[in-house]
Amino acid sequence: MASWNYLPLNNSSSLTGVSYRIYIALFLFFINFLVFNIPGPAQTYYFENYSASDGLESKVFSILQDENRFVWLGTKTGLTKFDGKSFKTFTAEDGLAPMGVRVLFKDKRNYLWLGHEEGGITRYQNNRFEKLLFPDSLINSNITSIIEDHENQLWITTESNGALRVKNPQAPISELKYEHFLKGKKLGDRVFNSFVASDGSVFFLIGLDIKRYNPQTNDFDSHLPEGIFRYFPFTVMFEDSHK
Repeated sequence: MASWNYLPLNNSSSLTGVSYRIYIALFLFFINFLVFNIPGPAQTYYFENYSASDGLESKVFSILQDENRFVWLGTKTGLTKFDGKSFKTFTAEDGLAPMGVRVLFKDKRNYLWLGHEEGGITRYQNNRFEKLLFPDSLINSNITSIIEDHENQLWITTESNGALRVKNPQAPISELKYEHFLKGKKLGDRVFNSFVASDGSVFFLIGLDIKRYNPQTNDFDSHLPEGIFRYFPFTVMFEDSHK
């Protein structure tokens, strides 16, 4: 093992002024080398797990954080709000549409939209839940996605009832105007997901095909780029920073 012979640094040192400065420079270089080259401890990550014992439903379908940093969770029993310490659950008794919440979406006005199992839709604003009132025969299957296009219209897609476009989602519930798109409009009854691109294009994933909404014809055109793989159904679409 190497041994260190410490040199005296007081005024009685046998080092000359130049040698002393060289010694100090080498000493500082050695310390700098140790600081920047010896591996430090690995980054430690801490996780907290929440379950039914903490007040959270065990089956969570979707998660969203709002502008106030509250975390909302769509669950099998309804909607849960997490403030960082505790969970508060809301159900049909609080004004929600019945059944579990499959989809959560926050629009540009910070309205929170809930897409339920079996077709229910709830809007949350000003600490109040409102159920959208549509004929029972219009939508009776699970909501699969909710998006907002560049014209501030809301699109709601379903598992087997096509898609619904809400033209004035900011209006009172009783004054909402909507249009229903099914297979007859070249869309398809089973819509897995939807997506809004940066150029304003609205896409829908309907299995082995991708549809793009055409506002000029109020219809849907097939969108299948050359070379795209079509063996399995499309379920997710994403646009990266390079478009």
